[in-house]
Amino acid sequence: MVRTANSTSDYYNILSKYSLVLVAFLDNSEESRRFEQVLERLDRELRWVNSPAELVKVYSDKCQELFIREGISTTPYIKVYLDGRVIFEQRGALGDVYKDVYILRRGVRETLRRYGMRIRF
Repeated sequence: MVRTANSTSDYYNILSKYSLVLVAFLDNSEESRRFEQVLERLDRELRWVNSPAELVKVYSDKCQELFIREGISTTPYIKVYLDGRVIFEQRGALGDVYKDVYILRRGVRETLRRYGMRIRF
């Protein structure tokens, strides 16, 4: 299940509760709406391989302060956290669900390997 952080406190609670968190910063643009399909597909694939990753959506209209604090000016914007630290960032998307899922998984997987992690992603 892709979670939604409805406030800044929700966001920080999720980051403190889970070890591996992928956060998608979104707005009401067409590109962000298409990226929601990427998150849903990624969620299904990660559940299938029993990944411990949590997926979270944050919307600019609900968390403007958070967007400013995190320096998010473009959507979709992805941040992956490992134990509360940002280890991966991606700005924008290709607009193709399958390519976006593939590139995102590969980028995060390679980053996790650099941290010595063998987590399925």
